[in-house]
Amino acid sequence: SRIGFYTSPDLIRWEYASSFQTSGLGVLECPDLFPLAVDGDPTNVRWILMAGANGAAENMTSGTVYWTGSWDGTAFSADPASHQWLDRGADYYAAVTWEDPRLTADERLAERYSIAWLNNWAYADLLPSTRCRAARRRSCAGLRLTMGWAVGRRW
Repeated sequence: SRIGFYTSPDLIRWEYASSFQTSGLGVLECPDLFPLAVDGDPTNVRWILMAGANGAAENMTSGTVYWTGSWDGTAFSADPASHQWLDRGADYYAAVTWEDPRLTADERLAERYSIAWLNNWAYADLLPSTRCRAARRRSCAGLRLTMGWAVGRRW
């Protein structure tokens, strides 16, 4: 239940910088950290820390969880609200994101794309491996909700 952050001057030598720790989600894997503008406003940016997680303690299966917060270049500080699930479906695990390089810097802050494994550790070994083991792309846009921050998404 810990995500480590490391720095490197040359992508060969790495030094530990900090970690983010949580409980109740089991193993966290495939973390992704990225900035996202709230309501598309490039002057109002939150950082999103996203990871594949086990939701058994919350009556869920494995899926993609995230926290909103701030990043100072070495440490992530989560907002007071607890983690949120990217969706309530079981088959969007270990998501990673990227930005559209054709957009301006401000536009890249407003939206990202993600792709994830369309499977679940609860039954991954029961699915046939011929013909298809899929992944799905989606778009994520930052939204401000009355009860706090949330990542919006659309297919």
